[in-house]
Amino acid sequence: MTQPTPRPRLSLSTLLALLALPAFPTCLSGCLGTGESGGSVEASSSYEEEESYEEEFYEEESYEEESEESESTTMTTTTTTTTTTGGAEGGAEGGAEGGAEGGAEGGEEGPAPLFEEDFEAVDLDGGDRARVTELASWTVSWSPESACAEQPGATAEVQAGVDLGTQPPVDGLQHIRLDGTCGGALSPVSITTSLSNLAGATRLVFYARAAEGVSPADSNLRVRWGSADVMDEPLLDQWAEYEVDLTRPGLSREDVVLSLSPSLPGALVDGVRVY
Repeated sequence: MTQPTPRPRLSLSTLLALLALPAFPTCLSGCLGTGESGGSVEASSSYEEEESYEEEFYEEESYEEESEESESTTMTTTTTTTTTTGGAEGGAEGGAEGGAEGGAEGGEEGPAPLFEEDFEAVDLDGGDRARVTELASWTVSWSPESACAEQPGATAEVQAGVDLGTQPPVDGLQHIRLDGTCGGALSPVSITTSLSNLAGATRLVFYARAAEGVSPADSNLRVRWGSADVMDEPLLDQWAEYEVDLTRPGLSREDVVLSLSPSLPGALVDGVRVY
């Protein structure tokens, strides 16, 4: 009997090595290539998403900042009542006419007012103050906030150089203090006048301040033009010039009643003019 020719036997390690040779390059190129490529794409996608999110967040932040700036600008540009102290200081140096028009030019004349009141016509009889129940063109009454409101007997006080502290007069020598005695205590009073022939009027200008010793926050002044309140705000502790635009919609320039009414005692007023 013929014996079969023995075939060479391969060791287990050799067989495993031979079986692994075709697969190894495939796995190497496929697995490593996929891993590197996939990992790179995922990282790039994540980075782009983060960058896009940061750009959107920055744009939203910029929009919010611009909105806040716009709102702030709107608030500051809608103010219609302006106060300055330049006119007051100039008035002391330039006299009554200089105070009315700024005073810094030393009494330089401007357009003639359609109405003016400087309280200089009241005779103080050599003193520095005088109580009045009425003026040439004004009536005196208790302010709505007064404990004596709607009662008779209201008085105001025309003064010369008093209740001003170290500050000089602003428009001439005399001004008016809008309070009187009610039930033994000072109480605010209003002054009211009727105006006519104001067809060309464009602005109301006057000076006001809180008297010496009165807290400015406690001395609100309300100005009424016809049926509209054109000012209602605290006064300063020094003369300030207030200007009201009379060309605003809704303000009459025919026959008009003008009144100035403080909420508490201690308001000083001078140089009321309509241009």
